[in-house]
Amino acid sequence: FKKNYPKWEEGQDFSFRFKEEYIELHFDDTNQDNSIIGWRIKPLMKPCRLHQRDVEKFAGDDHTRLPLCLITVEDSPEAKETLYYGVLVMGIEEEVTIYIECYLKNTNDVTRPACSRARVDVAAPTERQ
Repeated sequence: FKKNYPKWEEGQDFSFRFKEEYIELHFDDTNQDNSIIGWRIKPLMKPCRLHQRDVEKFAGDDHTRLPLCLITVEDSPEAKETLYYGVLVMGIEEEVTIYIECYLKNTNDVTRPACSRARVDVAAPTERQ
């Protein structure tokens, strides 16, 4: 996996069961717990869907491409230092919110991933029914 996706960073994961034939990532700027002033979060595909057939094929002999939803995250001069943006995952038995966490590039903490004009790849493991 790391060989094909060298920039992959493992984070919090979760298992789920499909309720529909796809899961959809729902981006809603108006329903955030934290301020997103100065940040712009934009999926590069609408609707942002991962189809069950593609997720289940991943890592099989004939399919080595991880299904992705690419997201652009940009900051402006008035952006707060930290972005914490919730994305509702729909189309699964128990809906869950995943979070995009980014920091301004000018922060001195080198352990924090900077997200100015970055692309964030979103994928999740699945559990077969």
